[in-house]
Parts: sequence; C-alpha cells; structure tokens
Amino acid sequence: FLEDIMVIRTCLVVKDDLKGNAKTVVFVMPVERIPTELRGDVTVIDFDLPSVSQLTNILEVVGDDNEVKIQAEDKVNVVEAARGLTAEGAENAYCKSLVEKKAFDYNCILDEKAAMLRAGALLEYIKYKVSFEDIFGNENLKQWILRTINSPYAKMIGVYGIPGCAKSEIGKAVANMVKRACLLAHLSRVRGKFQGEAEEKTQLLFNTMDAFGNPVVIFDELDKALAGSEASQVEGGTG
Repeated sequence: FLEDIMVIRTCLVVKDDLKGNAKTVVFVMPVERIPTELRGDVTVIDFDLPSVSQLTNILEVVGDDNEVKIQAEDKVNVVEAARGLTAEGAENAYCKSLVEKKAFDYNCILDEKAAMLRAGALLEYIKYKVSFEDIFGNENLKQWILRTINSPYAKMIGVYGIPGCAKSEIGKAVANMVKRACLLAHLSRVRGKFQGEAEEKTQLLFNTMDAFGNPVVIFDELDKALAGSEASQVEGGTG
C-alpha cells in the first residue's frame, strides 16, 4: 500500500493540512516498510510481543481451562517455543498442541512459528533426529562441543572442511542435543539489487531468528553465499 507512488504523493500533499488541523494518520503494519520519501514525517512505534511471564500466564490459563497439568521444566520449554508469537497466536498454538498431541508439545508449537518463515524464505525451519551417535569421526570436535555447549560464553561454532565431512550434520545434532529449534539460513537470498533491500532483509532475518527465542542457526555454505557478488548487486558501492 505505502509503496504506491500515488499514496506517497498524497501523504506528502496533505501532511501540512493534517498538522494544521491537529489530525494524525495511523498506519498499522506487521513489518516496518516506510518509503524513503516519508521517513522524515513518520514516527515509528513498536509494540512489544508478549513477555515470558505473559506467555507463561497464557499457558497456565489454557492448561487450567482444559484441566491439563504441565511440569515446571516442560513449561519452560513450551514457553520458549512460543516466544515471538502474539498473545492470540500463542493461545492458538497451545490449543492446537492439545488437540493434536493431547499435551503441550514443544515441536508442535514450533511448527506454528515455522509457518511465518515460508513467506520470507530467508530462514528454513528444519527437523532432524540426528545425534552425535549417528556421526562417525570428528571425535575431538564432538568432545569439545560436549564440554562447552552449556557455557554462557559459547555463542558460535565455525566448522570448515571438505565436502562430506558432516559439517551440517554436526549443527543438526547440536540443535537436538540442546532441544532447540534448528534454522537453516539462506544468505544468498539476502542480497538485493535495490538500495536498502539487503539491509531490510538482514533485519528481517535477525528479527525472525529472535522470534524463535534461542535457536541453533546453521549458516551452511557460507563461503559460496558471500562470494561472487557482481557489481550490479552491490549496494551503495560498498558491497
């Protein structure tokens, strides 16, 4: 809607009249997409998504209404899975889990959040049952991961090697080990030909990752994704 040049022109024409009559136009959108021509005249107000305590309260209400009890440890995992959903979205996800699984199921709730990834296609939610027992070799790497996985300083693992040495499988196994959502990032789809497009996609990428709470994100084929940018695809001449 706001990308229509006629809408942009109309907003610029009537803005002085709106100020003079103390009137305000409110645009409501799930993703911030303010045209460059209107950025100086639009104030952006972000509404926070439900906090952990609010999601926990919604879970408890749904559980009480359906006479379903949940253990404290499972409650933490379920609420973590619901992070990033709206209050109504979280309630719907909880109820759908009860209908399909007869319990509050972590993976069922993650499936609800995975639906929002299909539109942007920058991230892909993947489910695998890979464990370290399924991966042959890489013993030193596996032992190091086991020692450091729960450290508050452990943020990232960089694995470099020839094709076929289980680099991606290690990432999937780590996600299963810590019982977190596993996301595959498609960095090659972040680049854009227009000014600001790559920045917008990058922000969407990180916002989506944050919506999953504390996921394991696999940046596969990183060297190929970042290599080969043509001059016509470089934004602002800076790459």
